[in-house]
Amino acid sequence: FKILRNLAFFSGFTDTEVWEVVGICRWQEQSKGKNIVKEGEASNSLFFIISGQALVSKQGVEVNRLSNGDCFGEIAYLETARQVRLATVTTLTDMKLIEIEETSLLQASNGFQASFAKAFLNLMVTRLGAAYQRVSMLEGTIKQMAAKQTPAEDREKKTATIAKPPASLREA
Repeated sequence: FKILRNLAFFSGFTDTEVWEVVGICRWQEQSKGKNIVKEGEASNSLFFIISGQALVSKQGVEVNRLSNGDCFGEIAYLETARQVRLATVTTLTDMKLIEIEETSLLQASNGFQASFAKAFLNLMVTRLGAAYQRVSMLEGTIKQMAAKQTPAEDREKKTATIAKPPASLREA
């Protein structure tokens, strides 16, 4: 109970609702290098990391890192039509986590479901803000790279124009 109570996701939950989480979750310990979920795999559970770190990848490319208090697998819960994992999550360290199945969430009390929905909304807003910052940083980097290349490209064009031989004697 105390461990879950201290996770930011559950901070807005009543004690009764946190006890509901205790009742519906499954505690796990995973070793370093283990795939918790695999991209393309059918599943509808979501997970909260109690301790440890994980790598999130799509098609073998790292897209994020997760650590204590983070959750993953929420798309399977939020988008009920999608029952396929969008990414692979691999442990970078030994890890303790909890798993909550969608069916358990749907059978929980109305108050619990409302708290869960609000917590997910807050999580999504936070993640959208972080994604926006990453995109903005990438745009800035791309603009800087383009600005550095432009003078060199201009010099190449001028050099090519100057070095171009006349097509006929009249042009000479």
